[in-house]
This record gives sequence, structure tokens and C-alpha cells, in this order.
Amino acid sequence: AMVKILKPAWVGHDSQPIFSIHVHPDGSRFATAGQDHLIKLWAMRPVVDRAAEADEAEPRLLATLDGHHGAVNCVRWSADGLLLASGSDDHLVMLWRQAAAGEAGASAPFGSRAPPSAERWRCVLTLTGHAGDVVDLAWAPAGHRLASVSLDNTVRVWEAAGAAAGGGAQLGG
Repeated sequence: AMVKILKPAWVGHDSQPIFSIHVHPDGSRFATAGQDHLIKLWAMRPVVDRAAEADEAEPRLLATLDGHHGAVNCVRWSADGLLLASGSDDHLVMLWRQAAAGEAGASAPFGSRAPPSAERWRCVLTLTGHAGDVVDLAWAPAGHRLASVSLDNTVRVWEAAGAAAGGGAQLGG
């Protein structure tokens, strides 16, 4: 049986290429990574439910995460869905989580015409150490260990257990 998948017209990165997509473990949302240096979080319901897609009040774009200074090549949710990792041409891996009540979230860049985000997300950790573009990421099936691979011909394994609570990460051994 052939499966045909269509991208809704409203999912995009301002006509620039989307390099990665990853569905949240609970199926409620998905993240896209683009050449525009942005990560976008989208609601899944309007993708799978025609009535929800037709409902103007139904949120589609949940948040735009802005922090990379190069194309974002890869996005991956942790197994528990608490963290989103992104890898970019800027040689960085960034870890994102939803902002807690009363905690500052990411804001739209100055001069942006983007609508306010339905959700607030923040970068809790920036992992440095690669000397080339970060092109793929993989979370361990359990816990918060993350592997990143770069065009610098290295794979780095990070222990990011504290990041979900806003703490740090370290290079695994």
C-alpha cells in the first residue's frame, strides 16, 4: 500500500527549505527546522483533522524559536518530550523546553511581523564543541543523553539530565 503525505500549505519557513521535522512523542505537535535559522512548533490536530484545519480559532503555529545564527539542520524531541534539541550550521546544539509559569520565554525578533506565540519556549542550554555544521542528533531511548554529529567528523555525546529543569549538560565520557 502506498502512503501519500502532503504538507499543509500553512506549514512553512517563509518559502525557505525545511530541513528536518520531528513529531512530539505524544503526537500533539511537531517541530520543523529551516534554512531561515528558525525552529517552528506546529499543532498536529489541524494536520489530521479537517474540521480543526478549517477552524480559524484552532492554533496552527504554536511557537517560533529563534536563537541559531545559521540554517537549522535537525530537530529532535527527547523521549519524554520535555526537551527539543536543535543542531545548526552555526556549529551549535541548542536545548529548548517550554517556559514555566512566570518564566520568560523567547520573544519575536525586533521588527518581526510574526504573531505572538501560542506557547512560550526558551533555550535552556547551548552546547558548544563542534567545529563544523551540526547535521544530525539522536536522543537515547531513556534519560537525557544526546548524541550530535557534525561535518567536523566528530560525534559528541552529551549528558543533558539537568537541562529539563533548567540546569546544565556536560560532555559524556
